[in-house]
Amino acid sequence: MFRWKHHAALSWRLGPWGATLSQSFKSGYTDQNQVDAQYKQDVGRYALWNFSGSYTGFKGLTLMAGVKNLFDKNPPFTNQGTMFQKGDDPRYTAPVGRALYLRGSYSF
Repeated sequence: MFRWKHHAALSWRLGPWGATLSQSFKSGYTDQNQVDAQYKQDVGRYALWNFSGSYTGFKGLTLMAGVKNLFDKNPPFTNQGTMFQKGDDPRYTAPVGRALYLRGSYSF
């Protein structure tokens, strides 16, 4: 169980332009270990930074581009054995590194 976790965001807007910088954070925890007490370890804290920018200068159209996992942070090692994935815990972390995305939406 995490002692602390949060999601914080800082947004900026000027006319049709906007930007958001966000961080999601989870404190470390004691590993769930199915093997033996001698392998008990602490799993390190995990923080991800994301950045996105948007433009709304066209009537009804919003364009957005962003970067998830801005600093290409790897998840902390865990010895969990309950999930199919080994080496990290997909319930709490994302094994995907830095990812770019584009999004457009139109409303009428």
